[in-house]
Amino acid sequence: MNRNGKWQRVLCLVALLMAGMPVCAAGEGKLTGVPMGSPNVDYSTGVSSGKVNTVACAFDGNPGTYYASLERSNTWVGLDLGSPHVITRVGWMPRVGQPGRVRLGLFEGANKPDFTDAVPLYLIPDAGTARKYSYAGVSVSRGFRYVRYVGPNDARCNVAEVEFYGTEGAGDDSRFYQITDIPTLSIHTEAGTDPKDKVNEMPSHMALTYDGGTRIQEYPMLIRGRGNASWDFPKKPYRIKFNDGKSHHMLKGSPLESPAKAKKWTLINNYGDKTLMRNCVAFELSRRLGLAYTPYCQPVDVILNGEYKGCYQLSDQITVDKNRVNITEMEPEDSEGDALTGGYLVEVDAYAGQETSWFSSSHGIPVTIKSPSDDDITTRQKAYIKRAFNLLERALWSSSFQNDSTGYRSKMDVESFLRHFIVGELAGNTDTYWSTYMYKNRNQTPFYVGPVWDFDLAMDNDSRIYPVNNRANWIFRTGGSAASGMTAFVSRALQDSYTDRRLKEIWASMRRSGKFTGESLVAYVDSMAQVLDASQRLNFTRWPILNTRVHQNPKAYGSYEGEVNVLREFLPARIKWIDDFLGYGHEKVYVDSVFYVRTPEDLLEFATAVNSGANGSEAYLTRDIDMAGYSDRFSPIGSGRHPFVGVFDGRGHSISNLRVSGKDTCGVFGAVSGRARIRDFVLDASCSISGGSYVGLVGASVEGGAVTIERVGNEAPVTGTGKNVAGIIGCNMNSACRYTIRDCYNTGIITGARESAAISGWLGAGAEVAGCWNTGAVTGSDQGRDMARYSGQTDFPHCYSTLGTQFVQVSPAAVASGELCYRLNEPKGANVLWYQKLGEDTHPVFGAERGRVVRNPDGTFANEQVLLGDVQQDDTLTLTDADWEAEHIVWRTPDGFYLPNADANSDGGVDVLDVVAIVHGTGGSSVKFETAERANTRMYSSNASVKRAGTRKVNVWLASSQHVTACQADLILSEGLAVDTASVSAGNMGSDTHVLKRGARGDTVRVVAYSTTNAPMSMLNGTLLTFVLRGNESFSGGSFTLARQVMTTADGKVCRPADASYTVSMARTYVSEIVMAETEVGMLVDDVHRLGSTVLPATATTPALAWKSSNEAVATVDSHGTVTARSLGTATITAQATDGSGVKATTRVDVVDGTGVIPIDGIPATAEIYTLTGTRVPRPSRGGIYIINGAKFLVK
Repeated sequence: MNRNGKWQRVLCLVALLMAGMPVCAAGEGKLTGVPMGSPNVDYSTGVSSGKVNTVACAFDGNPGTYYASLERSNTWVGLDLGSPHVITRVGWMPRVGQPGRVRLGLFEGANKPDFTDAVPLYLIPDAGTARKYSYAGVSVSRGFRYVRYVGPNDARCNVAEVEFYGTEGAGDDSRFYQITDIPTLSIHTEAGTDPKDKVNEMPSHMALTYDGGTRIQEYPMLIRGRGNASWDFPKKPYRIKFNDGKSHHMLKGSPLESPAKAKKWTLINNYGDKTLMRNCVAFELSRRLGLAYTPYCQPVDVILNGEYKGCYQLSDQITVDKNRVNITEMEPEDSEGDALTGGYLVEVDAYAGQETSWFSSSHGIPVTIKSPSDDDITTRQKAYIKRAFNLLERALWSSSFQNDSTGYRSKMDVESFLRHFIVGELAGNTDTYWSTYMYKNRNQTPFYVGPVWDFDLAMDNDSRIYPVNNRANWIFRTGGSAASGMTAFVSRALQDSYTDRRLKEIWASMRRSGKFTGESLVAYVDSMAQVLDASQRLNFTRWPILNTRVHQNPKAYGSYEGEVNVLREFLPARIKWIDDFLGYGHEKVYVDSVFYVRTPEDLLEFATAVNSGANGSEAYLTRDIDMAGYSDRFSPIGSGRHPFVGVFDGRGHSISNLRVSGKDTCGVFGAVSGRARIRDFVLDASCSISGGSYVGLVGASVEGGAVTIERVGNEAPVTGTGKNVAGIIGCNMNSACRYTIRDCYNTGIITGARESAAISGWLGAGAEVAGCWNTGAVTGSDQGRDMARYSGQTDFPHCYSTLGTQFVQVSPAAVASGELCYRLNEPKGANVLWYQKLGEDTHPVFGAERGRVVRNPDGTFANEQVLLGDVQQDDTLTLTDADWEAEHIVWRTPDGFYLPNADANSDGGVDVLDVVAIVHGTGGSSVKFETAERANTRMYSSNASVKRAGTRKVNVWLASSQHVTACQADLILSEGLAVDTASVSAGNMGSDTHVLKRGARGDTVRVVAYSTTNAPMSMLNGTLLTFVLRGNESFSGGSFTLARQVMTTADGKVCRPADASYTVSMARTYVSEIVMAETEVGMLVDDVHRLGSTVLPATATTPALAWKSSNEAVATVDSHGTVTARSLGTATITAQATDGSGVKATTRVDVVDGTGVIPIDGIPATAEIYTLTGTRVPRPSRGGIYIINGAKFLVK
């Protein structure tokens, strides 16, 4: 090879890189074609020109020329490639002097020259640099003949150069571009222009990409404007409708899939709501309250005709549908009898006068009729629903309005009214009664209120009522906007003593259930903020209004974080306001439960539960707990009234920065009693305990029984002004308990007045203290008993101390040298418990990763020489070691696993990084791990819904700016949710050498993915894994958290993203069948009989039934299915589900006189017996009406 030629090529490559030009992948080439685009402009004349600023200027390689369009917006420049090509990269260079005019520019690909079938390729997030190319990779797998760059709004598509790279071919539909973590909805009108009004529907085509770009929906559709005040905003709202004659689910096949399969949908613009989530939060309140229907609401990034429009909410249009407003859909011929009674969907609407089909009620309330539609409703139907609404008003304003039978509760469903009311008031929504949906179903008298809608002015976002929580009464009474007559309507209903009582009951139930707490709602807000983070950045680039008050904003907070903080502060304060207004006293009933302690709040909640009576509960630490900032809220676990008798298992973790102070019986545990088991944690030296008498890590035991404390270390100073102060247990009161204290230690300074000791104050009879040690000074001991104040025990096997004579005395030097560690392990044989990294640890510790201590032949002590990562202990590193390490991390530790060797990268912990280090070691190499600078790498998921006793598949995606080779995360589940580890499976990102490990402990599923060759994942972004979420039979809502994420590249660039939580709402399970115990019943006049019924499935969300008699003159039925016979004749009793499913079942009731009664054992043996339907039967086994020898009898 010519050496000069080689260097010339190297220098050429360097020059290309310095110029910002791309180095193409194999097979990838810069594409050429016929330039095309919008009409250009010559700035000097203001008209199009064939000489300057032409479409060809964008492809001439000259940074000094540029393309400029005649129109300021909705303009583009591109290429006809002649045949489809898969685009792998795009490049751009801004016009000199206008680098910002490429920000939010969009690249698209299409196979129609009008680009109506276009899909997005890449959105430019930032300004460019003059005379310098910028490049971005494209991951869309479909091939396109036509490609273009669409300029952002008001930029005349100014661009100096545009480049496309790729390979020829049709490609496939396996991968598409998703702008951010939320779905991307791209719409192209056939006219190429945006909707200009709310009337004319424009034929269009949509492409909806989601699930990390792995799915796409493409349909013809119609689009027009929508809204009232919101239509006047620069960022327009839209209504869209499928135009293929069919209904469709949105996000089909995704965990985010819409419940409804429908034609009509809404795009909410959220221009004045700068959190972009107020509607989502309010809908979450509705779901938690259990309203019959809550509108579907999914944030999406919207592109219209190639221009980025911002973050919207794709929502249901409120229509009649089995998964929306589930009522009978009326037809024009439904004009009499039962058919005329419903269903009707109406909206109390301040703008009703602008609609075609509306009426004003007898009390002046404006009501729009939404269904039947304007085109279909008949005069009789309109008259019927108006009369029904007026009858509701008449009942409400009558003197007997509180009467069950004649008052308004017979005309309006109070449950739905109150739950709708609570959503509006909890959200502080000024518009709750400006626009209120109601519906009435066929053959049902009452109006139901709902669904909730329109919350852009809620949660302290309306200057007219800001701040909401400073008002002395409900919002609807004190300044909220309301349609004419609605303030009086709602006030009148709330005057009903039943309604007032029921309102308080519903609120108390929601508070007790934990569904309405400040913490849970703020957690939902935080999860939404995380989901929206990338989208909001682009949205407020397009609409830079964070520093500007728009619509009714009371303030401009200057940042998205500031806007979201309004919700974080408002919701807890609003809950407290309603608590105080309704007199809710925060009563909560605790029962023995299992707590998995992940946070300081969890530890506080566990203490509260124990001290409230759930003192047999169990707690398991899942990580080290740092109590900094929480000590003033901590109360010792267990009291004299409710002593702790459960299990506290630290699982080898520590508690830090906890400062416990009190009076007598004070410690991390205040009072304990028989059956208490406390084990496996360390209270470290950053903590402290102070009190009066009976002070220690455990203050005192107060009742009888056995108490066990094992493998617990106290490093905190313990101080008491009285007696019985100690490191582990202060006092066994009245010698009532029998203590076992094994393998515990104290290094804290103990200070008491008297009867104090390092390990235990008064210990009582029958105690066992073994394997314990102390290095802490003790003040206040008596009679030389400075280790344990005992009764009857003089032998403390294998116990050591640096002071006193009760325990075997060892010197501080022996503690530091490892001698004490070695001596503590001697009686344990192979079951090593104590470890110490000599030169770093000043005393023995519990962590095996610190290393085992051995004695040298010369009598000195040293750490055992180990091959880090050799967890099999066969003196070599193999992939089996990596496999064992991964199994151990997911809590499936193999037999023979040697924990001291597990910390392969010597960072003090065991995680997936050690697996990567072992894999490196098998090839004779090593890796140094360090935090990746400016890396944007994280796992993320999405909110989901699941039925009771049902399942839902959930995706976890990886979004990365670097090539990840291995990762680890914990999936933490709230109560009522479970994941079978067998359902956790790999997504589409792993290479052929990647291995997925998963295991579970308590409420946590841990997942580890690594490569046996440290190969990178097959792509930067995609579906990492899936799992199946299961709700138990009592599930009513919860969450899951992706916690403790660790990700690394093969060369050791590590990312540890923050935890991310996602809401899991309860999906409704509708009644599928009602099974009646009897299909026919015979009764005498004045008989009373309870009908038996079974609702299927047993997990139905709303199993309540509505009962009705077809002839109340013959038989009546109450709300429990109890039938009373009134007169001779036949009636049909119908039991119908109240969940809107329409499922019903019937029983025939025949009421006869007493002359035809015969006992069941009095029927002649030769009698011919028939049922009323003519079926011959043998001798009846139960009562009923039968035809016996040609005559009708009641058999009893």
